[in-house]
Amino acid sequence: MALGVIPKFYDLINLPRFIYLGIVGIIAIYGLINLNISLKNIVLRNWPAILLLFAIIITSITSNNSWQFNLTGSYQRNNGLIAYLGLTLLLIYISASSNDFLEKIMKHSAIAITIFAIYCTLQLLNLDFLPWNNPYNRIIGTVGNPNFSAALLGMLATSLIFISQKINKYFKYTLGAFIILLSILTNSLQGPLTAILGVMVYFSMINYRDWE
Repeated sequence: MALGVIPKFYDLINLPRFIYLGIVGIIAIYGLINLNISLKNIVLRNWPAILLLFAIIITSITSNNSWQFNLTGSYQRNNGLIAYLGLTLLLIYISASSNDFLEKIMKHSAIAITIFAIYCTLQLLNLDFLPWNNPYNRIIGTVGNPNFSAALLGMLATSLIFISQKINKYFKYTLGAFIILLSILTNSLQGPLTAILGVMVYFSMINYRDWE
């Protein structure tokens, strides 16, 4: 999609993400059509994501930056409208899916989190099999920077709380604690802070549900 609009766009970081989110967005649209869910229910379930996407669209239209920048973001770090549109469609499709489908997503997420934690552990032990050109802390995961890795580890640790109760709780909590330790060992505050904020959000949701 990005190459179709900007043929010379060869960003090795953003391009795979654009392709993936573009494909996922199209699949999500097809899935939502087949699920036959009313527009009202979609909006009620996903209004924060839809509101964010609407704000990004308005910003893109009124921005003084080039339309290419607004559509694709800038090199490596900044997401553009394509990425946010794909993510929003994916979120809407997941929220509208059956419980069985959600269970599958959670189980596969647990597998992906475990693999990422194992790779970070190899980096911690100086056993990384990839020749990174990295002058920073060696725990960079697959994102190339210890700050990004710490933030991702913090989010992954928090996400384990939300994962299905069918997965062994001792495994989840042990893995979560180990991931938080890895994030601390990156020497970046982003990981622990992200984990703390995520846990606070989780317990706020629990308290809100109990209050209702």
